[in-house]
Amino acid sequence: MKISDLDPAFIARLENWGMYYRDQYRPAESATYRVCKELAAAQGQGWKDGYRESNPRPEINVDDAMIMERHWCMCAYRVSVQDRALIRAYWAENADPRRVCSALKIRFLSWESLLCEAVERFRQAVDILEYRGKIGPRQTEAALRGE
Repeated sequence: MKISDLDPAFIARLENWGMYYRDQYRPAESATYRVCKELAAAQGQGWKDGYRESNPRPEINVDDAMIMERHWCMCAYRVSVQDRALIRAYWAENADPRRVCSALKIRFLSWESLLCEAVERFRQAVDILEYRGKIGPRQTEAALRGE
């Protein structure tokens, strides 16, 4: 099984959650960098970082990311430690798969299939959390806001 074979809607939710998570722990930027970036944006120009063009980041759906974070915390006993490590390393930390395989002591050739199986188990846990008791994503958002 390949990552492209997985449910695209759930993968989009994982990518959104990963972008939100990475934003929380980004290293600090220098003041000069921020000033140059703001000046370039004020003039309507893209700014360059070295040799590559910098593109604006896609919007992060914070509500859905918080829901995924809640599900992530609540499914700790439903999803194995290795599965959680694979998912977190790939989507939240953008870690190199070879280093992840070395740390988890798994073969690199079986990494993608193990990641896909982990995502399927996590998706099943999320489905249980969202649809047990007929709690949908909108009601979960309201619960997170304390309504």
